Formats: sequence, C-alpha cells, structure tokens
Amino acid sequence: MTRAAALATRALLTGLVAGASLASAASPPPPPATAEAVPRASLADLAWLAGRWVGEGLGGIAEEVWLPESGGAMLGTFRSLQGGQVAFYEILTLTSNASGQLELRLKHFHPDLKGWEERDQVQVWALTRVEGEAFAFGPIVLRREGAETLVVTVTMKLEDGSRKDEVFRFRRAE
Repeated sequence: MTRAAALATRALLTGLVAGASLASAASPPPPPATAEAVPRASLADLAWLAGRWVGEGLGGIAEEVWLPESGGAMLGTFRSLQGGQVAFYEILTLTSNASGQLELRLKHFHPDLKGWEERDQVQVWALTRVEGEAFAFGPIVLRREGAETLVVTVTMKLEDGSRKDEVFRFRRAE
C-alpha cells in the first residue's frame, strides 16, 4: 500500500470509528430507565467472550482478544490491519457500574499509541439491551453465534448524518 493510500485509509477509519462515538452522543438521551427497563446481565454472561478472535472488518483484518473476568472486569484489546499495516488499536473493559449495570469502556489509539480521545476521555456505554446471545452497549452489539463465532456490529454516524452498520465477523483462534 502506498503512503498516500495508507493515509487515506487511516483518515477514513478515523472518521468511521469516531462516528460510532458521535452516534450515541448526537442522539438525544433516552428517558431515565425504570428498574424494569434496565437489562440485567453479569460478566459471567459474557464469559464466552474470553479468548482470541480473528476476522474481517473495515475492509481489512481485525483481531480482538479478551481476558477472562478478574477483579470485577474483563479486559479486551482490538487491532485493525489495513494493507498489512496497523490502522489503529483499542483497549476495552467490561465492568459493572455503581448500580450493577454492565458497561463497555473503550479508548482508541493510533499505531504509535497516541490516543484519539483526549487524555482523560473514554467512551462509555451502559448495557442497553440483551437479546439471547446479543449484548448491546449503545452503538456496539456483541453477538455470539455458536461456540466459534463472534459478530460485532458498530453503528456509525456518517458526516451526512446517516448511519451505517459496520460488521466485524470473528472466528475463535488458538
């Protein structure tokens, strides 16, 4: 991949992935949830996520690794490869907030590990929906399809205001 193509790809990825953050921020906040409306799940319900996952997304190779729960948190890393080069990284955590609701926290990094978000800024989404083996955290849905497949759907808001679902299909790797 030429340097110009690599820069163009990174610019596109930055816009798309940053759009996921804006997708939830641009929407008006939902009304306060009643106790019945708050989905209940625990880290034990997501224990299947632990392990290494390899697949495709954003037109390249995607890798995600999740550590099993320890100390009340699951830790994940994500790497996007475009044309054989790292496009960006993410560090993710799954934890419970003060009310016991699961939260997904995410921070993006350029290939040189400089953060996308401001120093103290982290993307945070509470669990909004559970449907079978699908767990929705704002614009991000983690879905298990059998023992060996993870599908992550990220709803991104584009510059023109429209929304686009970016789907990452992963297979469990050794």
